[in-house]
Amino acid sequence: MAISPQATRRLRRVKVKTPGGRVVIHYLKRKPKSTRCGKCRIALIGIPRERPAVFRNLSFTERRVERPYGGNLCSHCSREIIIKKTSDVKRYSFEVGRICIKTAGREAGKTCAVVDILGNNFVLIDGNVKRRKCNIFHLETLDKTIKIKKNESTENVKKELTTLGYGVTEKKRTTKKTTKEKPAKKRNTPSQEAFGKSFSKTNEKSLNKTNEKSLTKEEKKETPKKKEQAKKEKKKTTKKSKK
Repeated sequence: MAISPQATRRLRRVKVKTPGGRVVIHYLKRKPKSTRCGKCRIALIGIPRERPAVFRNLSFTERRVERPYGGNLCSHCSREIIIKKTSDVKRYSFEVGRICIKTAGREAGKTCAVVDILGNNFVLIDGNVKRRKCNIFHLETLDKTIKIKKNESTENVKKELTTLGYGVTEKKRTTKKTTKEKPAKKRNTPSQEAFGKSFSKTNEKSLNKTNEKSLTKEEKKETPKKKEQAKKEKKKTTKKSKK
């Protein structure tokens, strides 16, 4: 006998209680193993455990975490790689004008400057990063500073960073393309030779219709009188022929 597909152990068995009070076994597909870090082999957070058919239909933001090395390395391992790449990392106290590198979030690996100190664990940053409040534990200080005032504008901060060699990348604003209006195409009328007599007959009918439409009111009144005169003349000719 052929084995029913429910008998295989590749399906997960779940006991469900129905509204009638019976306990029924439901057979569900097993989910794959969770994705792991390529370095420390810890299970990655933020990546869904779904089968390939379901995972393929997810949006790009739902598939992985939006940060450098997201989907391949955990946050701890990605921080270590960012710190190794930068040679000027040193532990300094946070002060206004101190240059730092962001080690967490979607802007990890970018340079910024401290603009204001907000309490014990938070700092206001600006520069090659969006101006925002940031946690101290998401930053690593460098051995360089900028001469700026407290709550300095973004333009002045970017100028000071470029002088030290930290190039500020700006997003290119996309402009809408102006579409030129195309000239209307003229249709080539078919030649009389191609269609022959059929074309000439249809053309004559159309001309007669246009001529009837172009008649004035006086001409329209005259036409029925002419028709009556023609009928009377026909009657006279028929009477003479009978005699």
